[in-house]
Amino acid sequence: MLRNRRLTGFSGAMAGNTMVVKSSDKVPLNMSYKSLLVYLDIVLYLIKCQSAEIASGKGRLTPGIINIISGHGQISGNILSHHMDSVATSNMKNVILELGGKSPAIIFSDSDIAKAVEETKDSVQWNSGQVCMANSRIYAHESIASTFIELFNKRFAAVVIGNPLLPDDPRATGR
Repeated sequence: MLRNRRLTGFSGAMAGNTMVVKSSDKVPLNMSYKSLLVYLDIVLYLIKCQSAEIASGKGRLTPGIINIISGHGQISGNILSHHMDSVATSNMKNVILELGGKSPAIIFSDSDIAKAVEETKDSVQWNSGQVCMANSRIYAHESIASTFIELFNKRFAAVVIGNPLLPDDPRATGR
């Protein structure tokens, strides 16, 4: 299904959730085009994999599955934060919002802790952390937090920090 990386940020929409995308006020068309491509990919996936459901009317995308908001941060931010709150309270849904910036890793209580450690320990080091998906924060559920932190610290302590351009650096020599 995910034939390229442009869909990975829209897994929520693939699961049928509504996605609200806030584009930069400097380049709003970039995110608009990306969202359109993602929407079309989702439609093509539904047609390819669920043609029987589409024919019966069950397999369809609801209007507003991907919402794009552009504009200056404070103005559009107010629209975003108040909209979700009012919609959620009207039908008593639990809402989880992560509003702390970019790239959080959220580790739930039923996660594979060893895999979560492996995925998060390298995240900020891949390409010197200059990747839009580099985890800048990690949130672990309180029931697994101590185990996660212990394993993470052990794995992260083994990371070699240095200059790979120096000939005696272990990352450059492969030692």
